[in-house]
Amino acid sequence: MKSAFKIDNWLLTIFSCALLMVIAVSSSATLRAEDGATKKVTIKELTLELPESWMKRETSNQFRLAEFEIPAPKADQENAELVLFHFQGAAGTTDANIKRWISQFEEKGTSFNVKQGKLDSGSYVWVDISGTYKKPVGPPILGRFEKMEDARVVSVILNTGDDAYYLKLSGKQEVIKEVIDGFRKSFGGNAETETDYEFEI
Repeated sequence: MKSAFKIDNWLLTIFSCALLMVIAVSSSATLRAEDGATKKVTIKELTLELPESWMKRETSNQFRLAEFEIPAPKADQENAELVLFHFQGAAGTTDANIKRWISQFEEKGTSFNVKQGKLDSGSYVWVDISGTYKKPVGPPILGRFEKMEDARVVSVILNTGDDAYYLKLSGKQEVIKEVIDGFRKSFGGNAETETDYEFEI
C-alpha cells in the first residue's frame, strides 16, 4: 500500500506542475498582449509607436517596406501580421484601392466599413473588412492566394503631405479585435473623431 501511495503522490505532483506551467504560459501570453509597452519604429519618413511585442521580420518581397509579426493573445491562435507599403505615387486612387481590397474577400459573408480621420501630419483612410480573405501568396504578379476564413484585414492609407504610406493589418478576427486599438494608436488615429468615407463600389 505504501508503494501505491507514493506512486499516487508522484503522479499528483507531475500533474500539478504541468497545470502550473499551462497557467503560466497562458498568463504570459495575456500580459504580452495587454502590457501596453510600446516602441518607436521609424521607416523612411514614417514613425510608428508599435506595441513592444510586435516583432520586425525580413520582408518577403520588394514591394514591402517592412513586416511585423504580431503574437496572438492565446497559444492556440494564429499570429497576425502588419505590412507597410510605399509605392511612390504608383498605387492608384484611394477609391480604386478600397475596391481592390474588398475584392480580395469572397462576396458572401463579407462586411466592411470605411472611415477617414485627421492627423497632425495629414490625414488617413481606414478600411476595415471581415469575411473569407483570399490572402495573396508570393509575388502579386502571380495572382496566387489561399483562403482564410473568419479573417479581418484593416488597411490604412496615411497621407502625409505629398506622399502616402499603406499599412495592412491582417489575421483571424479573434486576434485582430485584440490588437486593433494598438494598431490605430500606432500612427495617431482616433476612432472618436473619424467620419464616414463615401465611395461607390
